[in-house]
This record gives sequence, structure tokens and C-alpha cells, in this order.
Amino acid sequence: MTVHILHDNTLTDDNRDKFNYIAGQYNQTVKFYNVEELCKERLEEFRKKFPSVVRNRWSIGSYYPLLVPSVVSKDVKKIIYLDADIIVNLDIATLWQTDLEGKTLAVIPNVLSRSKIYPLVNEGFVKHEDYFNSGVYIMNVEKFTAQNSILDEGIKFLTEHKYLYDDERVLNYCFSADTVKLPVKFNFQVVFERPRSQNICDKIIHYAARTLTMNTNDVYNDLFFQYFMNTPFHTAQTFGNINTGIQKVYNDQKDIMLRMINAVSGKKRLFYVTSDLEQKTRDLFQVKDDETVIVVDWNNPAELFRLTMSLGTDRGKIIHIFVAGGFVAKAKQHLLKQGFKEWQDFIDGGIAFGGNVNTNFIVNGM
Repeated sequence: MTVHILHDNTLTDDNRDKFNYIAGQYNQTVKFYNVEELCKERLEEFRKKFPSVVRNRWSIGSYYPLLVPSVVSKDVKKIIYLDADIIVNLDIATLWQTDLEGKTLAVIPNVLSRSKIYPLVNEGFVKHEDYFNSGVYIMNVEKFTAQNSILDEGIKFLTEHKYLYDDERVLNYCFSADTVKLPVKFNFQVVFERPRSQNICDKIIHYAARTLTMNTNDVYNDLFFQYFMNTPFHTAQTFGNINTGIQKVYNDQKDIMLRMINAVSGKKRLFYVTSDLEQKTRDLFQVKDDETVIVVDWNNPAELFRLTMSLGTDRGKIIHIFVAGGFVAKAKQHLLKQGFKEWQDFIDGGIAFGGNVNTNFIVNGM
């Protein structure tokens, strides 16, 4: 087996040595491709033709997978692409043996992940059942290479339509109808599967969307740290970095909770919750008998509009507390346009459940 690592100029000699050491332990081969140097002209072309892509929150590095055919040897006909946040907890030969059937990609559909939230699906450019996550796929290198113009057209289209321009949207726009569908076990996304299953056997585990935490009672976290502890990246410095991150999270949470206490002081609390969080909200906030808890459906736009339009009464005397996944993110701009002030008229009560904690410090510490 050969592992191909796509990187830029930030890869240090020390980290390169560590990757080589890991591969050597298993008598495998690892090859390094400095895409920043090897594809300098192509990347500069991206930057010039699509400047809004560079300004987007995605790194230019997210386009490296699209350049695989430009850097690997011409005799490589097929490649398994894996994101960096992957644990392969099965014999990867079972994936490698997939028959591509003449298609450009073999992919895992995102049908379990509410993929209708994506504009490409909502606006009919990609069928719901065809939308896939780009964390794991098999590439027909020859066929992919022959379609460079399609990739350019895809990036240009997404830019003009002000979509997110990462590799996943590009690949879906260009190739969603030219794929072989694979079982979900080959891209088992923790963010969606953790509540459904604690079975990690015979799967490729994908830790996207801040799903790695320090709770080792969770099988997904435990699996990750088991593997990590067996690598040369596991050092005393790592634990020092993670500890620093934990301290920052603790201090940030403390500041937020104090801010919340000040925001509700002297005001009547009015809660908006989803049915699954109603009892947790009552318990955590110690809701009193004379306080109102309204159970709502955030997926109903009419309900959202009715609620936000009704918040004008008793402004300054009531604090509106929203406890539901992503509500403030969805409605915040609408509320602000109506003259409401966050931390004065409304707050995201989900922060009391720790929903705002950014766990990236764990990965950054490593």
C-alpha cells in the first residue's frame, strides 16, 4: 500500500520524519507532494480567476484533492482519497476492490445528513440522493484527468452563484451524476452517527465538524486516542497544548455564563425550546411556575417569522431565551434588523448546554 500525502510549505522535516516512521513500522510506503510548489501555476490561476474563493473561509488547500492527477505518477489509475480527520477501522482492501464501473468517482451519499440544507440540492443542481460527502471517495484518475475543463466550469459556477466553494461543492456540481454509490460504513460521519450507533467496527470513521472531544467514555473519542497514542505525534508538548486549550475553554465559558446572568437580571424570562429540550431546559434554568416555555418547531419558517415578529412587546422587561439547535444563527440577522439587541433582548440559551464550545483546540494541540 502506498500513502500519498498532499501538503504545502508548512510541512516540517520533523513531521515528515514522523510520517515515514509510522509507515516504516508497517512496511508501507509514504510519498509526499508539495502541492504549493508542484501546482503553483494552477493554484495561482485559481486565485486570479476566482478571487472570491480565496476570500472564502475555506483554505486554498481544500482544492488540493482536485489536483491529485497533476501530482501523482501517470501509472496510478485509481486512488482512495481520505480527509485528514479519518480513522480507517477496517481492512481498506474492501474499499479498494470497489468496481468503478466506468464512473469518475465512487462515493458515499449524504442522505442521512440532512443534505437538503445545501443550496446545490435546494436549487435542483444536485439530486438529494446523489449528494455526497467528499471526505472519502475513490477516484478514477484517468477519467478525472480528462475533465479539467469541467472542474473550472464548476468552480466558476459556484463563485458566480455565491455558494461555498470548497472541494465538496465543486465535486458534487461536476460529478454527482457520475458516481458509484458506496455503503455508509465507508464514511461513517460521527456528527450524524454518534446518536444513532456506538458500533465502530468495520467502518471508516470521519471526525468532521468538531466531533472529537476529551470524553473517553465515548467509543469514537476512545478509538481516536487509541490510535493517536501509538504515533510519534504523541508527546508531552501535545498534552501541554491541550491543557492550555482546556483552560481557555473554561475561562471563556465562565465569562459567557456571567454575561448570561447579567443579561437576565431583573427581567422576566421567556423560553423558546424544541420538544426534545423542554425538560432539560426547565431543569437547567430552574424555570419557575410563572415563567413561560413555548415549544416550537425551528424547521417551520412561518413559525419562526411569527415568533420573531411578536417579540416587540415589553422590550427591556423580558429576555427571550432560545434553546434549539442553530436558531439564533438562523434568526439573528432578522432580529437585529428589527432593532433587537443580543444579550439585551435575546440570547442563545444553547450556550448553557455547552453548544458554543469550539473543540478545535484538541486537534490544534496535536
